[in-house]
Amino acid sequence: MDFLRDPTNKEELFSFLTVKIRESNWPPAKTIYVTSGETVETIGAGTRMQNCNHEEADTRIVVHAMHAVEQGAKLLDVADEHFKKLESLTVILYDRTSPLSSINEARRELFCQKNRTMDKLPPTSDALQQHVRRAVYQAGIWTTSRQTQYVVPSPQDFAWTKVSGSWVPVWMTVVGVSRECRELIKCCCKRECSVCKCVKANVECSPLCKCKYIK
Repeated sequence: MDFLRDPTNKEELFSFLTVKIRESNWPPAKTIYVTSGETVETIGAGTRMQNCNHEEADTRIVVHAMHAVEQGAKLLDVADEHFKKLESLTVILYDRTSPLSSINEARRELFCQKNRTMDKLPPTSDALQQHVRRAVYQAGIWTTSRQTQYVVPSPQDFAWTKVSGSWVPVWMTVVGVSRECRELIKCCCKRECSVCKCVKANVECSPLCKCKYIK
């Protein structure tokens, strides 16, 4: 976004967000840490963090992760209730007005009722879970960044698989619907089809395609 390319806009935005987070009502049992410049504000009864002068979020997040681990935090288990919250967040990213919390239900609604194309749908719950596993694996490595010797668990347990001697992501553990249900492929051609999705998939246009309604 051009707006965030201006450093002044970015600083003012984060200052605004800091104020809003500070003014929000948080559960008494929760401790919220908010970065504001070099200051780390603590909301709640948790242990306070030292100020941090890291400018890049990629390195600053390591400091926060280490602090969380030192306070007894555990890595996310994708099978627990926290994954449900990630599902809800992902639904909002694709449809901010959706009341649904299940990402699979949101996919069905967006496709059937809001005419979203397959490539504009959120990932399936299975695909999101694999992505979260890879993120957890990376976060786990970050939490050991201050150790001189550490043991890295096998990527195979975190949605990676070895192919021809190299680790590649496991995108899904179930068959993709676009492969099994090719009749769901549709195009939005306004003229005769030439390089659309149907042509690329080598399938005939279906009643779902907009080109079928061209007079």
